[in-house]
Amino acid sequence: MRAARARLGPASPEAANAAKQLARDCHGRLVFVYTAAGPVEIATEYNCTDLLLVERTPIAQDEDEVDLYVANSWRASVLQYKLEIVRDNLNDRATDVRIVEPAVRNPASQPAAEITGVGSNPWRLSLSEAQDAIYVANSRGGELARITVSGHAVTRIALGAPAIDAVQIADTVFVPTTTRDRGLLADDEGRIVGSNFANRWG
Repeated sequence: MRAARARLGPASPEAANAAKQLARDCHGRLVFVYTAAGPVEIATEYNCTDLLLVERTPIAQDEDEVDLYVANSWRASVLQYKLEIVRDNLNDRATDVRIVEPAVRNPASQPAAEITGVGSNPWRLSLSEAQDAIYVANSRGGELARITVSGHAVTRIALGAPAIDAVQIADTVFVPTTTRDRGLLADDEGRIVGSNFANRWG
């Protein structure tokens, strides 16, 4: 799905992009997190649609304490797995990933948390510029959700058309969509896409 070779770093645009992309593939019930030593398998639930790796506490700038968020369209939820990145002491390359919560997983796919209320078809995950929230585009579900990283509070807004993805630029969240007017923006839809979702949600 997504590929990157950069290591996690301080809270910068480049580091945020690397954090989003280190978790790369999802096949069936397995998520693959890629390291210098090869892929690390993390068991999850069926129907993973997207992955996002987020620094747990960006203000602390601890790049190795991260949370993996997995969108699951079948469960209509986002699953959270708390991870720790292990590095080679000689060259500082990521060589392994450990699941730190839950410490004992039963079943093997058990997450640290399951975030519900994010919409009927979670499809794409993206991190806010401040790294304090996650946007969930619901594709054919026609909604955009926002999850706070701290506390997992969820708010949702209906777009009236499929929400394919989401990206925040400054104080505006842009959502590409197949519109209701055969590919053309209606007057009211131009205002919807340009709404300041980031400001509305705080």
